[in-house]
Amino acid sequence: LGWFKLLPTFGGCVVTVSKYKLSEDMRNVEFTVDYTTSRPVEGLQGLGEWIWSVKVPVGFVWKLLPWNKGREAKGSVEHVFCDPQWRVVKDKDGEYFVY
Repeated sequence: LGWFKLLPTFGGCVVTVSKYKLSEDMRNVEFTVDYTTSRPVEGLQGLGEWIWSVKVPVGFVWKLLPWNKGREAKGSVEHVFCDPQWRVVKDKDGEYFVY
């Protein structure tokens, strides 16, 4: 787990769990964030066993932040390319992400 370069990377996989809707052509995904958790990664130490069971209720907390004005934590991406090894998505600002 890490956040920009302010904190060190401790080792693990961050998982954001969302409800989603896939378009008929399977290119676009709209999602609403529920919670964020983490999973261990083989070969990395992590922060200890306790961290793997933590679920941060992002969806709930997001609505409480005054600048979000009660809105849900929503987003969308467009699948640009996908095969068994790679996935490329584009967000609404035109930024590309490769997984």
